[in-house]
Amino acid sequence: MTLRQLKQACGIEEEEFNEIALDVFNCTFSELNFSKELTKHEANLIKDAVAKYYSGMPVNKIFNTTYFYGLKLRVNRQVLAPRADTEVLVGEALRLAKPGMELLDLGSGSGAIALAIKSKTDCKMYAADISRRALKLAKYNAKAHNLDIKFIHSDMFKRIYQRFDMIVCNPPYISENEYNELDLSVKKYDPKLALYGGNDGLDYYRYLAQHSLHYLKNGGILLLEIGYRQADAVKQLFCEKGYELIDVIKDIENRDRVVIIKRR
Repeated sequence: MTLRQLKQACGIEEEEFNEIALDVFNCTFSELNFSKELTKHEANLIKDAVAKYYSGMPVNKIFNTTYFYGLKLRVNRQVLAPRADTEVLVGEALRLAKPGMELLDLGSGSGAIALAIKSKTDCKMYAADISRRALKLAKYNAKAHNLDIKFIHSDMFKRIYQRFDMIVCNPPYISENEYNELDLSVKKYDPKLALYGGNDGLDYYRYLAQHSLHYLKNGGILLLEIGYRQADAVKQLFCEKGYELIDVIKDIENRDRVVIIKRR
């Protein structure tokens, strides 16, 4: 049986099957040969992964790897696997970043955002997270890609002692009602700490609006991922604290996804 024939027999979405194949063969997509005759062992590895996927296990947690902004990253159940929507946040950071800037990725998790930015810029990159397990994983990912990032163990800003030209953050923003309605595969395999943003989903934005001024240089920029229905509420929180709202950026589905905020 060829890889193409097995793909047709499995009947799962093309993107998920391709990701399984990439992990089984440890290769890039351009190296995948769908005419390849599979060994029994290779076919069984793919079939076992497909069975786990059908049981509700995300592909990124089957192999503990994922792909983000061109980087292959290790993930596990202690961190949120980065979503494609978050690449919008990275893209805006890269657009606004200038060589020599100091950037902080707050709540870094697997390090995906910090690594993606550092891989494309000459900025000095910092990454902070409350979880020591997440930081250990992020350091592994940074070493795997030979990227120089300073990691800080900190609950939000509590152990941050300097100001930055830019702070990027993808905070937990799922409300109580939204969390209760999440797919079971998300609840089971992604940490609640990285998802749940309080009763209305805005707890972390309130914190950031209250404290970020003290950690941004004059004219510094704050980039935040948001839930697609949260733009107006987030804008109000920051405007009330005297920040300047620059823009709201939409994702590929034309939904509000990133707010750009500036310290006056």
